[in-house]
Amino acid sequence: MREGAIVLPFRTVIRIAAGVVVLLVLIVIGIQPAAREAIARVTDPRTTASQAALEQQRTATEHAVQRGYLKATGQLAEVRKLTLAIPASQAASIADKALGDLRGIRHDALTAVGSRLGLIAPQLDAYVTAAETQLGENAFADDKPVLLAPDLYAVVARADDLFQRAGDAAIRELTKAPSAPPPTPSPTVRPSPSGSPTATPSASPSGR
Repeated sequence: MREGAIVLPFRTVIRIAAGVVVLLVLIVIGIQPAAREAIARVTDPRTTASQAALEQQRTATEHAVQRGYLKATGQLAEVRKLTLAIPASQAASIADKALGDLRGIRHDALTAVGSRLGLIAPQLDAYVTAAETQLGENAFADDKPVLLAPDLYAVVARADDLFQRAGDAAIRELTKAPSAPPPTPSPTVRPSPSGSPTATPSASPSGR
């Protein structure tokens, strides 16, 4: 080894080189904002969807909720076409209540969708009303499959479960056999008391 030479350990050299690279990167980032934003997008764990992607997710979720709603109402309508054992007025009452329950489930699901998209009252209420009007009774059978975000998929799955439960409960009520009326008690026939036979006295023989 030559006199006056400075010998550095290999690890120290690596650390110095790494420090120089980091310093150069920081200088580039400070000079070029575009580079800074690109690195931030890669390193930031949060991902912000574009407006178009949000609209696609919202529409796909609404249509998925609607398909579950129409499946339940369709099954209910098919049962109503049958000749049921219960009176027509009772069947109509059961069906009307079930349809109201199904609409309520759809309303709650749309409210959950709006909340997950960041809407708050009164914008949330306006969104739900507009969505219900737009959905109407449309089936959206021609929709292309869309992979939903986990929180929106959870809304659809929950709504489908509630639709199925409400529809099944109504169908059970519609198809159950009517309860038999209590038997009418037969009147008890009491035998009338028979009169005691009256003894007829026989004529005494005349004496000789």
